[in-house]
Amino acid sequence: MSFSIPLLRILICALWLNGATSSPSCDLIGLCSVGKTKRAFTGDISTDNGLSQALEARSVHKEIILIESSSGQLLIPLIQTVLDFEALGYSHILPLAQDAEACNAIAIHLPSVGCAYSSFKLGINPDIAQGSLQKPEDIDMFHNKWRAAARAVRAGYNVLVMDTDVLLFEDPYKFWKAAPFKSYHLLVQADLTSEAHYLDANVIDPGIVYIQNAKPSGPTAWMVAEVSDRLLRWVEDGFKTLQTNGLNKWCNMRIKDMLNEVMVSALTGMLLFYRAVEFCKTPESAAKDKVAIESTWIALQKAVDWSQLLKNTVNVSGSDLSNSSNTIRWGEIKLPAHSSQFSISELGGSLFPGQRGSLSQAFRDQLVSACTSGKEECSLWKDVAEATAQNVVPVVSEKLMLMPAWMASSYHVRGAKGDWIMEPDRQVLGHAESAVLFPPEIAPLVRDHLRMAHRGYHWDAVHKVKGLGVYQASMNNNTPEVVAAHPDLLLDPTLTRSNYLLLLDSVIQVAQYTRKTIVWPSVPCALPWVLGNNAGKLPRPWPSSSEWIPYLPPESRSPVMCTWTRQLNAACLSQGQGITPLEFEHMKERYRIFRPMDASPEKTLMAKGRANPDYTKKLTWQPSTDLTFQEMGKQVATLIKLPGSTVVELHNAYRMHVVYIGQAIQVKYDLEDQRQNLVAQEVLPGLLGSHDIFMKSLPEGLSPASLASSFQKMKEKCVGEGPGSVGDSSKNAN
Repeated sequence: MSFSIPLLRILICALWLNGATSSPSCDLIGLCSVGKTKRAFTGDISTDNGLSQALEARSVHKEIILIESSSGQLLIPLIQTVLDFEALGYSHILPLAQDAEACNAIAIHLPSVGCAYSSFKLGINPDIAQGSLQKPEDIDMFHNKWRAAARAVRAGYNVLVMDTDVLLFEDPYKFWKAAPFKSYHLLVQADLTSEAHYLDANVIDPGIVYIQNAKPSGPTAWMVAEVSDRLLRWVEDGFKTLQTNGLNKWCNMRIKDMLNEVMVSALTGMLLFYRAVEFCKTPESAAKDKVAIESTWIALQKAVDWSQLLKNTVNVSGSDLSNSSNTIRWGEIKLPAHSSQFSISELGGSLFPGQRGSLSQAFRDQLVSACTSGKEECSLWKDVAEATAQNVVPVVSEKLMLMPAWMASSYHVRGAKGDWIMEPDRQVLGHAESAVLFPPEIAPLVRDHLRMAHRGYHWDAVHKVKGLGVYQASMNNNTPEVVAAHPDLLLDPTLTRSNYLLLLDSVIQVAQYTRKTIVWPSVPCALPWVLGNNAGKLPRPWPSSSEWIPYLPPESRSPVMCTWTRQLNAACLSQGQGITPLEFEHMKERYRIFRPMDASPEKTLMAKGRANPDYTKKLTWQPSTDLTFQEMGKQVATLIKLPGSTVVELHNAYRMHVVYIGQAIQVKYDLEDQRQNLVAQEVLPGLLGSHDIFMKSLPEGLSPASLASSFQKMKEKCVGEGPGSVGDSSKNAN
């Protein structure tokens, strides 16, 4: 039986009440580590003693999880990931930060875990780092993580290297420790364009990498170490070897590029620079040596025959696969040496400097000292300078697996098509990286939104870090007062694209007039102009979209909703501008803001710009009067009764959190407040553009001209021409 994370948390709470603290799956495989690690660790792991102390403190059963983080943008994702693992029964985690200051800040929020950092710095020039689309401090942090992983593997540990943007839908260890996966030494996320692409994939993603039962002197240990060793060689050489060979200085500086580079060498058993020849040539070199490069590339392609290096095996027995695909793509990896089959020059030449410098030699010395299990087992592979066709490296083989898409894949492969929401028990690890579908500038917002959309966001933990200011719009640690569209408007199955844009106009204008924060409205994904078909149905699989992120609201009867990614940027959210629909879901839950009154005629103050006759008789209010919102609210509030209470007036409310546009006026108790002070939910008239009544009495400091200018700027940034078409040709029509 499998569990999604929300259900698993409920189960763990029930077990805890009965004296148990671990989940069934980690008990079954004997790897539960919550409450079993020796102590927290905070300190420098650049020395041999530092890393050994960290591993001893944080590991259980020789298992360790390494996750890089920072005290800034990655702090909340790190906390989320730690809590995900703890919900599954695991706490053998060692967070890694870029420096001591960041590490100490992380340790404050994770006192039972701590944090490690390395004082070692590569010293890469920012201009060179920019070529790899990274900052020098990020390169340091990522490579420090992989050097720590290499030393841990040499010390006999099983290591999970993971990013903080990974969602845990199931316990991965229960698969990795069972057949057929337990026989593989290096399990890596495949870099896929689609699920079908898995059958011929040959690129891997370092976001999720698990190393188990690897020999300290074997090819898996070599691969993990070589990821950083090659860069160290180039750094201490001042990148002269790369330049001499017509390559950019930033060549393979990203972990992903280098990991794929060394995988080619391990699979072929030859020291090759396949990716460097393919991607790293400078424009000048490419133009000057075009014929030579083409000749080298032809030779490399002959040497690197992917159809022979990676095989597809259908698992027919020995595992409890509850998923649709049981095909495994894998290859045999070996310690590489120069091969006499091709001369090194024919395959692109050697890109190593003639001699090691102090940086790479110090790392090699650390690899030697990390292994303490015996002289023969700990013998380090020969240095590249010693590997020749005459000095053959002993054949020691291990098995590499590209994990199937259902086990580990990025959002665009299965999540965007609905599998993470509709069938969470058929996904183990979901990588919420957004590079394929979404622009990089909104990546952090997309990452958080994807976690919220799949109910994996630990709001309580975020409140502990940020207080009340957990929303993108929060200023001065506060909960913003917001303007939202009434649910009846959003759930209308006949809502057209043009009316959606009118509704956005309404929300923006009312929010700016009342100086409140916009709740950017989500809409049903099944609408024909969103992800649905002409019949208003949401097909499976869903069409992948860079414009819409689907989610399933907490209400059991609610349809799958889509939030428009146009508004997932700082200009539309920060500094009080707006909150996302999923942030609003949390706000409603935290402040017990229940669903507004139904939009029935007897409860409707205005319906599509027309005043309700019954109300206008009881009130001396007409759309053309000069009453302010506050005065109008007082009058309308006298007509509303709370269950079991006397008539109240709106102006006596304790806190006014939500203004709903269009349908009703309602007052609810704030159940969180022991004094049972009132929280007002205003649902103001003026649906779909009837804003003339708002212009009669402007708040101090506002003018019609300033409001019009502000409205236009917000519309340009956050609405533009509106959402485009995803699939059906009819979607742009209305």
